[in-house]
Amino acid sequence: MALGTRPKLDSLVLSLGQTWVANFFPPAGQQFPTGTTITCTIADAAGHVLQTWNATVSPTVAQFLVPSAQTDPIPTGAYFMVQANYPAQSAPVAIPAITTNLSRGSVVREDNPTPLATPQVTNVALSYADTPNLAAGVNPNWVRVGGTGSLKVWDNSAQSLAPGLAGDFVVFTSTAARWVAQNATDSVKIDVQVILGAVNSGKTTTVLCSNQSMTSWVGMRMQTGISNNTLDIVLGSGPTTYTVEATVANTLHNNDRYTFVYDPIADKYLIYKTSDFSAPVLTWQDMSHSIPHGNGYRYPGLLFEASLLSTGVQVTGWAIEDN
Repeated sequence: MALGTRPKLDSLVLSLGQTWVANFFPPAGQQFPTGTTITCTIADAAGHVLQTWNATVSPTVAQFLVPSAQTDPIPTGAYFMVQANYPAQSAPVAIPAITTNLSRGSVVREDNPTPLATPQVTNVALSYADTPNLAAGVNPNWVRVGGTGSLKVWDNSAQSLAPGLAGDFVVFTSTAARWVAQNATDSVKIDVQVILGAVNSGKTTTVLCSNQSMTSWVGMRMQTGISNNTLDIVLGSGPTTYTVEATVANTLHNNDRYTFVYDPIADKYLIYKTSDFSAPVLTWQDMSHSIPHGNGYRYPGLLFEASLLSTGVQVTGWAIEDN
C-alpha cells in the first residue's frame, strides 16, 4: 500500500439511464486488506455532499455498480472523490488506519440533447430534522457561520428536561450556524421545540431563506429575560446582525413548540404556537419584495444569543420541510 501518493485526476462520465460501473485495484502485487472500505463521494461546487456510493471490495478489486436512479440526478460540473479506508494492520509491520484518496475530478454527462422535450420538474420535497443527543454531540450537519461561540448539546437531566442545543459560552456572546444543505423549494415550514434550562436569559432565532454566508435571511426570534419576553420576526443582514420587523409579547415555557412558515405566493412569514394553526400569533409581509429567494437562498439556520452565565433558549427539537 503506497503512502503519500497523489490521487489520480479523472472525469466521472455519466449517461441517462446507464449504470455507472468502475473498478479500482490494489497496488501491483498487493491486496486490499480485510475490512477495507472504498467510497465515492459526489459534491456540488459549494462542497455539499449530494450522494455517497459504496464499492463492493474483495482482496483483488473494488467495484462500483451504481444504478441510474442514483446517477441520473447528478449534474455536470459536480465533483467526486474516491477514497479508500484501510484498517489498521499489525503485520508485517504495524500500520495505523489510513484513508487514501484514489481518484478525484469532475462529473461529465454524455446525454443526447432533447431540445423539443417537455420541460420536467425535478424538484423533490426535502425535509431535515435534528433532535439533540448528549452521546452524539452536535449534529455535524450544522455548519458554524459566525459569532464568537460554538454549538453545544447541554445536559438538562437535573431539571428533568431533554438535552438542548444552544451556544457553548458563559459570557455575553452569540453563535450562528446553518444547515449543510438547502431545501428544494422556497415554500418551507420550520417546527422547533424549546426549553429554558436552569439559566436561560437570551434570544434564539430560527432562520430560513438564508444564503450560505447568512448575510440575507429571515428569522423567528424567541426572547426571554427579566423584562424582554417577545416573539419577533427579524430580517438578517449578517450571521449575528438583524433588524426587528414585527413583534408580539410572548412568554416562553419549557417544551413550547413554534412553527415558522414562509408563504411565497403572498411573500409573507407566519408564526404559529403550540400547533394551533387556526390563526398565526405573528405575521410579517415583505411588501417591497426585498428579500431574495430561489436557489442559493434556501438554507435554514439557527442563531443563539445568551446573557451572562446563561445558555439562553435551548432547542430540543428542530425540523424543516418543503411545505
